[in-house]
This record gives sequence, C-alpha cells and structure tokens, in this order.
Amino acid sequence: MKKVLLILCYFFAQTFVSAQTEIPNASFENWTDEGTYDTPNDWTSLNVLAALGAPAVASKSTDAQLGTYALKLETVSFFGNKIPGLCYLGEYEINLLDPASGTLFGKPFTGRPTRFKGAYKYTPVGADVGGISLQLWRTNPATGKRDTIAQATLTAETTSASYQTFDLPVDYTSTEQPDSISIVIVSSANEGQYEVGSALYVDNLSLDYFAVGVPVVANHLVKLYPNPATNQISIISNDFAPLGSQFLLYNVLGKLVLTQIITQQNTTIPLGHLPKGIYTYTLCSPNGDKSKGQLVIE
Repeated sequence: MKKVLLILCYFFAQTFVSAQTEIPNASFENWTDEGTYDTPNDWTSLNVLAALGAPAVASKSTDAQLGTYALKLETVSFFGNKIPGLCYLGEYEINLLDPASGTLFGKPFTGRPTRFKGAYKYTPVGADVGGISLQLWRTNPATGKRDTIAQATLTAETTSASYQTFDLPVDYTSTEQPDSISIVIVSSANEGQYEVGSALYVDNLSLDYFAVGVPVVANHLVKLYPNPATNQISIISNDFAPLGSQFLLYNVLGKLVLTQIITQQNTTIPLGHLPKGIYTYTLCSPNGDKSKGQLVIE
C-alpha cells in the first residue's frame, strides 16, 4: 500500500512540475552573435533595426545580479529618431516602410503562474520611465484575437545603482488556461517622451505557481473586448457596468488619456488616436463601484 501511495505521489508531483511552464532564457545567460550585435536566445529586441543601420539597443552585460550575464537595454538616437531599448518574447518581421509594425509579441505558453519575479536596476535620463510587463493571453475563438486573461506590470522610475528585486502578483480575470505569454521589457515606456541614454538592466526572471488544488478567483466584472486591441474596443453593459458608467483610460505614467461614458448596451470606444502600449483602465459605475484592469493597444 505504501508503495502504491509513493507511486501516486510521484505521478502527481511530475504532473504538477510539467504544468509549471517557465520563461525561456529567463536569466539571459544564453546569447547568439549576429555579427554586429548579440541577441538573447528566445527573445527579440530592436537590435533587428541594425538592418537599417541603427545602433544596438540591447546588449549582453556582465553587470549581472547572479550568473554571468544580464540584459541591458538603452534608449538610443538614430538620425534624430529616439529608439527605446525594447526586448520581448516574440518575433520580428522587418518592414522597411513601417519598422514598428514588425513586432510580433508573444510565445506559446500553457502555465498559470501566480507571481512574476526578477531583478532590475534603472538609470533614467530626466523624467523617463522604464517597465517590465507580463501578460497571459488566450485566443478568443469568436473573434480570432487574443484576450488578456492575466497580467503583472513593473514601472521603473527612479535611479538605482544596485539591483532591486521585484515580486508581483499575476492578476487573473479568467479561470481559462492561457495559450500564450508576452513579456515586454523597455528602457523608455512613454512614447514621444523617450530620453536617449536611459538604461534598464534585467536579470533572473522567474514564475511562481500555486500548489495543486488552490483555487484562482476570476473577475468577470467588466466585459471588454478585444484585449489586446487595435483601433477600438467594445464594452458590454451589465450589472457591474450599467449605463451611465464612466470608462477612464490611463497610460503607463498614470496620465488620463481617454474618458468615455457608457451610453449603450454595447459601447464602442475608438483607440486609433492612441500610441501602441500598455494602459490601465478604471470603470466607475453611477453608484460608486469601481473595476480596474489592463488594456494593450497593438
């Protein structure tokens, strides 16, 4: 009987471990020499713009928290254009007419982590702001777009001479299993206000998981889709977002960039005038209830 129990315990332990999907090359120890620049394996950076003659924005730094290497991102200038240090899980397809459109965020992923951890240090120029953002997505079969079902975001604002650790909860809005993960790291996050020379170092990213059987509480207060979005979003009025509710959208600096009153059962909100990026929203109902979440504009 004891032998059977041990076998069962081993089986469940192995099942749980296999479900704990990890971040590839999370400590940035493995790099590929591309000739004029290095690339962290499994990641993509705006170093690909070297095809246009741009300087590298991502580099292999020996100033690591642990191990041999860390990721260093730095905002640079190229013919008067400011290019942020950007590195992300995903791919890049070169588009000479519109370089920014080549970023293809996200990689396949099926885990449900509860915490996002790592180490960073930041040297901003002026009032620049950097950031690290994790999102878990699931493809919506009705729309064909990816819905954000969980997120965790770190905003780097102040100068730090030594590494600081972060430990962020992964906030879920669904009990569904994700099918992809997006992690975006950027040395300058506020489009139009990039500062050349701002540098962000990142090392030793990791994910933590609940033990088997621990429930995850879902938040279905706001029916907002699609997320990520492109030109517009729709909000379905319900008990938690009745007619007369106010939708407030904030950029990464916490600046209010959009206000919309929910006046219809299905209210469409245009987003085409806003830069691509990560935003937070608050939906305020007439009775004072509030719901908060994150919106990505691609």
